[in-house]
Amino acid sequence: MKWGFVVSSPLFWFCSGWGGGSQALAQLDPADPWPKFGKTSLNNSRADQARGPHSLPVLRWWAHAGAGTLAPSDPDRGFSWITRAGAAIAFVNDTRVIIVPGNDLSQVVPATLFVFRWRPCSSAHNPELGPAQPAISIPLGQAPQERVMSTPLVLANDRVIVQTTHRVLCFDLSFLTDQVMCSGPIAPPDPEWQYPPNPVLQNPPIPPPPPFRSDGAGPAFCQAFVGAPPTVVVVGRPMTEAPYHVKVVWLHVAPQPGGSQEWRSAIVAWNGPSLTSTPAVGPIDDNPEDNPGATFTYVTMFGGRAEAGEPPAAINLVALAPQRWSSGVDQWIGTMGTNWASPVLHDNGDLVLPCDDWRVYAFDNRRGTTVPGVLDERWPRTEEQDGPFSATLGLFSDRTGVVWIEGSGTLKRVSDPQSGSAGISVEGVGGPPNNIGGAPCLAAGGTFFMNSDHPTARVHARRKELDEILRFSPHWRSPLPPFAAVFYRPPAVEHGAVDLARPFETQPSLDSNGTLICVNEGYVLALGPLLGDFNGDGCRNSFDVDAFLDSLVDPVEWEQEYGSQRLINLVGVGDCNHDGVFNNFDIDCFVALVVNSPTCPAGEIEEEFGPEPTSSWVGEQQSAAGGASPQSVECDGPGAHFWETIAEVRAFFGGQP
Repeated sequence: MKWGFVVSSPLFWFCSGWGGGSQALAQLDPADPWPKFGKTSLNNSRADQARGPHSLPVLRWWAHAGAGTLAPSDPDRGFSWITRAGAAIAFVNDTRVIIVPGNDLSQVVPATLFVFRWRPCSSAHNPELGPAQPAISIPLGQAPQERVMSTPLVLANDRVIVQTTHRVLCFDLSFLTDQVMCSGPIAPPDPEWQYPPNPVLQNPPIPPPPPFRSDGAGPAFCQAFVGAPPTVVVVGRPMTEAPYHVKVVWLHVAPQPGGSQEWRSAIVAWNGPSLTSTPAVGPIDDNPEDNPGATFTYVTMFGGRAEAGEPPAAINLVALAPQRWSSGVDQWIGTMGTNWASPVLHDNGDLVLPCDDWRVYAFDNRRGTTVPGVLDERWPRTEEQDGPFSATLGLFSDRTGVVWIEGSGTLKRVSDPQSGSAGISVEGVGGPPNNIGGAPCLAAGGTFFMNSDHPTARVHARRKELDEILRFSPHWRSPLPPFAAVFYRPPAVEHGAVDLARPFETQPSLDSNGTLICVNEGYVLALGPLLGDFNGDGCRNSFDVDAFLDSLVDPVEWEQEYGSQRLINLVGVGDCNHDGVFNNFDIDCFVALVVNSPTCPAGEIEEEFGPEPTSSWVGEQQSAAGGASPQSVECDGPGAHFWETIAEVRAFFGGQP
């Protein structure tokens, strides 16, 4: 028997965060064979190597993000259970997991961490009939009103770090396997450690510590310099006595004797500002030779104050560098306005930061500065825009980024050249209706995906190119004339009894198979590429058979003709038997899908673009459909050519696999 190649994707890309806050991620061990996200803590929003849905996605599965009751204080939204933290996607042992926090505002149940298998264990799962169930639910909250408003951090040693509004928790998930997750209920693990230390775990016991308060701050991975221990860096307010200081703490990843996880710490401000961001960690350009690998940890705040001075100076950005030869931490201030967003770094460590004062700032990552203790601005700050920036910037590797302007829903493209004389440019008009909704999730080919909040509750796809009137080009279009730009609206399921269209306050996350994991106020949705759409025209039908043949028999040809042209995720459209890879074992299910379930999902028209497409798009669609009218594609059943081609594929593999 002849065996074909196997297409799989071991890296899982992540982009997530709440409102202005956003999650920076890194693998713990560069030699780990299964990096959790394939990205350093420089940039939380990027997945440049992964392809998302190339056309309107379909609902693969959904689940409750909690079990809250109706919220009398907000009847429009209808739920007291809200999730404003995005999903983390990771590979734990032999399976991918989706990790989602949830909060019950009625406080009937504590904040909870839900762990889902990447798809339900049953291959017959039908999202129209009911939700997927979490493999494990881990209670988090202990104090009244303790919630989780930031996305978890998953490390390469299978630990998940969660920062609640009161503390930081570490859980060991290494016991999870595919078999365990599909074998029935799993008892939730106890924390491996927590910060501030849990009195119950101390020997001898100590009095309960004050909470480490934050509003939506999240953890980031940090190795401060070569030889430093791997740590998780967090920011919060120790609630000892007023005025409340803002404290940045580096916590040991490994459990420490006596339960004290703190490696280094620094007080950076006082007066208890709102903390909604996640630190970013990146290289220092002018490192001393005796301090290899030293990094800056950047922290943003909204309205921090210096402890000295009259009046006290505003502190909204600080760069920190733990010292190698002592327990001290060096500090630099970035002069800028108030800010809700997380810091985001270019690959070389340069910082770019849109702010709540309507401007965009760029800073050098240097110790030696013009004014001692103050970061140098690389470019003059931009002129005021048409509103405040409150969301985190999504930053592509070519130094262009995408960010919301709060309230207006306007999308802006930020260009931050490394050199030259142009400086920062900000351009763009329009955008889906939105308030904050998190930063965009960036993907391959200059594409990005966004959620929108109350009252629209949609998922949108764009490309970073701007059209002639400075709108971002749409990425999803209807496969049917007039090929209008479309968005995804979550459907009603369970025979209309459950409406999944709830406001989104988070970024999507992107799995390696092209599935967007979108979390709204009540549900987590898995939106995958249309199975069987191998030619990328947005339909599944007999016209896909030639591209299907190429994808198995001549994948290089398929990639050149279809994959790279349409940014198709091959595992996403091909793995119809749901084993996580695409190969000749997917032949039968492809045939069954085309014969029994041909479809052309149309979506809903994006208002800002209207119904008229570009002429080039019409030509591309007709070419993909073999010159046929796309209006008739859905109705045409498989003909002789389809069956002849399927026979050719099967013969190539020596008959049935």
